Amino acid sequence: KSVWLMQAAASFSCGRRFLGMIPTRPLKIVLIQAENDSGDLATFREGILHHLKLSAEELAMVRSNLLIVTETARTGNTFLAQVVASNLKRQHPDLLLIDPALSFLGADASSQADVSGFLINGLNTLLGEYGCGVIIVSHVVKPSADRDKYQVPDSTYSAFGSVEWPGWARATMELRKTKADGDFELRASKRGDKLRWKDANDQFTRVKFLSWSREEGFCYWVEAGNP
Repeated sequence: KSVWLMQAAASFSCGRRFLGMIPTRPLKIVLIQAENDSGDLATFREGILHHLKLSAEELAMVRSNLLIVTETARTGNTFLAQVVASNLKRQHPDLLLIDPALSFLGADASSQADVSGFLINGLNTLLGEYGCGVIIVSHVVKPSADRDKYQVPDSTYSAFGSVEWPGWARATMELRKTKADGDFELRASKRGDKLRWKDANDQFTRVKFLSWSREEGFCYWVEAGNP
């Protein structure tokens, strides 16, 4: 998920499309993350840049437009006030990326009151004040036999914790493993029809098939054919 998010950020920051999603222009992006150390981030960066093969102009835009912030201590209102608000005020980004949600909530992820307070009373206020969009990454519930039977709309509610997470979001996606090693499904569940994705038969779909890089030593995602 972290590589997926960083690859999206690198692409959007220089105006490139990513998995059929096309930014209206190069976007200024702040990515706040908690789970990856400097070595991990460097590995992700090198793999993504190797795959994207950016021009000198595109690379300059990525360096100018994408800021990655590592935060491992502050949560809840302190995180919102001291990390999110300060970066929005200083950077004025078009898009804020948070990876993952549970590292920064600082409360009960299953509590509607706690999640609503963080998202609606806290984050929404800042996004409105600074005119910024947001993508939040969340862990999903543990795999089960029932989960394999989910249809695309059902996966809207696969995030761990309160239904307030997907309820609050304007759109949701879920990245799921398939039975084939290194192959995944990306399900655009909530409002996925707006992406206008098409499958191999030129029919509209909410599912894309992705593969993890097969190049040894390089971390990145590629779009695969419909198996």
